[in-house]
Order: sequence, then structure tokens, then C-alpha cells
Amino acid sequence: MSGTLGHSPAEVVRSLLVQLKQGSDPENQPGESWPIFDDTIPNAPDSLIVIRDTLGMDQGRSMIDGERQEHHGFQILVRSPTHLIGFAKARAIAIAMDKDFSPSTKVSVSPNEYAVYNISRRDVLPIGKEPGTKRSLFSINGTVALRETL
Repeated sequence: MSGTLGHSPAEVVRSLLVQLKQGSDPENQPGESWPIFDDTIPNAPDSLIVIRDTLGMDQGRSMIDGERQEHHGFQILVRSPTHLIGFAKARAIAIAMDKDFSPSTKVSVSPNEYAVYNISRRDVLPIGKEPGTKRSLFSINGTVALRETL
């Protein structure tokens, strides 16, 4: 879906994961488990989620009106104190994006609202240990089709 976006796709996916109860908003829910950050990785806590923007895909143009069809890229990074905990959390996020998400889900990123039409994701990718620590890292890469509605 083309059109202007008031927020990055990573910010929309972040809000979607909070909405799906896969993590918490560290600004509005301080101290809750699995805080979700966008782009930056703080040193604490050990268990957290980071969403980043990545390269998307151009899906061509609609034959009806010529609208460009875009799928914006994102990366979900899960960090945890152990491999077992991190893999389980990353897998739970992946499953939630498959089962708990429905086309045209509305996501609010103040003050805007977005319709999320599609999420295509890859499988959970174990990255290994975070440099200088024993914390485990996992990645889920994907694309999202969305449109600003307000």
C-alpha cells in the first residue's frame, strides 16, 4: 500500500505487538515484562524486544488505479538471559503474528491510526550470544502492508 506514513513501519509493528500482548510499552508501562523498544537496544533489562525498520519490497502497481503496492520491511530482535527463554518468546511472537492478527487490524500510534493488511515473516533465526554478555539474541524478519487511516 502506498501513501504517506506518520510513523515508521517499525513503530507500527511495535504498537501491534503491544496490542497483541507480546510485550509492553516501556514509556506507558514501566517495569512490565518484555519491554518493546524501537531501534535502540538499552543495556537493561536482559529480556527485551527491539523493532527496527529494514528494506521492504515493491509489489508493483494496481491495474485499476496505478497505486503502488509496498510491503515495508521490519526486524524483531529478541534478547533474553538464556537460549531457551529467548527462543520460546520469539516463537510466541511469530505465532501471535500468524494467529492473533487479522487483515485490516487497526493499530494506534498516537495520534495516528493504521490499518495493517498483511504480515509476511520468516522463521525465528537464532543469532547467538550478544557480544560481551551471555544473553541470547533471536531475529524475526518480515514485511508489513499497512496504510495510515487518520
